[in-house]
Parts: sequence; C-alpha cells; structure tokens
Amino acid sequence: MTVALFLRIQSLQPAERLNVLCSANWNLPKNTRALNRLLQSPKEGDFWQADHIKAVSEGGGSCGMENFRTLCVPCHQNETQKLKHRLRLKDDSSTSNDIKSDTKRSMDLRMFFAKDTKSKEVAKKRPRTIIDITDD
Repeated sequence: MTVALFLRIQSLQPAERLNVLCSANWNLPKNTRALNRLLQSPKEGDFWQADHIKAVSEGGGSCGMENFRTLCVPCHQNETQKLKHRLRLKDDSSTSNDIKSDTKRSMDLRMFFAKDTKSKEVAKKRPRTIIDITDD
C-alpha cells in the first residue's frame, strides 16, 4: 500500500496531494517546512523506512537482512516511540536496582562514631536510609 500511495501522490499536483494524504489518514509532518517539501516534491523515503525487527539497542545490530523490514513512516515512528519507552523503563529499573544494591553494601555511618560495642550493635540494627546530597 505504501508504494502505491507514493506512486499516486507523485502523479498528483501539490493541492491534490494533501487531500489524498488526509483521506488516507496519513500522519502529516507537524513541521510546516517538512509538510511543504512533502507536498512539493515527495520522495520514497517520505513514505517508507527500513526498520530493525530486533532493535540495535536490544542486540539486533549484528543480525543479517532477516532482521530488517519496511514500515510506513508513521508506523516506524510508532515503533521508535515504543522502543524509547521500553529503554526508559529498562533504564529506570536498572537505576532502582543499583540503588537497592548500594543500600545493601552501605554501612550505617553512626557505627563509626559509637564509643562502645553495645552502641555499635544498636547502630547496626537501625534502619538504613539514603540521603541524596547532590544538587539537581
């Protein structure tokens, strides 16, 4: 469908192109300059793009041609947004895991200031808290 749409758009005048794209529910560029370029001189790359089935950031960089597919530009943008969301979630979970593991390895600072063994035992039993002292 994407190739057929491109061929049809290419054969039309700019004013007609906009009507056909709108009736095809095509996601038009939000940028005025990009929209004008699409209407004045459409290119195949405006209608389809190559996509990695398994994203490079998820280990798909060294795969062969079987890892490629063609998607219409709006679908490719949608897949890219999904990937960004997955990566953000993965990054957030790894950050929280790093904080948890740092908490397990940290010692209660009060232990070093305790004068006797009994105080050191109490300091070990108190819950640990993390205080962020960085300026954001």
